[in-house]
Amino acid sequence: MFQDAGLLYRSLPHPIRYYTVEHRDFNHFDFLWAIDVKTLVNEKVLHLLKYNTDMTIENDITLTM
Repeated sequence: MFQDAGLLYRSLPHPIRYYTVEHRDFNHFDFLWAIDVKTLVNEKVLHLLKYNTDMTIENDITLTM
């Protein structure tokens, strides 16, 4: 685990998954510009969003506009 990412992950109240991109030189710019970002990141994030949206939130939060 990268040190900062590990700290963040452990501090979250209900983390779902810790994922490391399996590409040695992958960095923040690659989230925007990499040719293979769709398979390395986007598809995995969309899968997590699709199959974890039924989770209940303990604290009821009402957003007002």
